[in-house]
Amino acid sequence: MRLKVLVVDDDTDVSYPIVTRLEWSGMETQCVASGQAALGVLERWHPDVALLDLGMPGMDGYALARHMAGAHPGVALIAVSGWGQPEDVARCRNAGFRAHFVKPVDLDAVSEAVRQAAQRR
Repeated sequence: MRLKVLVVDDDTDVSYPIVTRLEWSGMETQCVASGQAALGVLERWHPDVALLDLGMPGMDGYALARHMAGAHPGVALIAVSGWGQPEDVARCRNAGFRAHFVKPVDLDAVSEAVRQAAQRR
């Protein structure tokens, strides 16, 4: 069965290469540009892993992660962010993210982290 990955990022220069790499690796993806749009996807599609941009306007990645922890607790979370200070990484861990990547991301590392997160759910 193919892994299902939800990618949520308001910057297509970031999300498009990630989606392309994950699909090339055999994963099924859905990509949206906002936390609000992700809520709609989650009503009809159940991902194994979600890659969330932390700094989106409106509903940011942290707010979306809180929602998902309550409504979709089986989804493993990975952060993709422009914020990479130690306190940012610690905040992600405390919010339940399994991994934290700073933009620009290493696509191979993201793909491997998705596989590992799915195995540990």
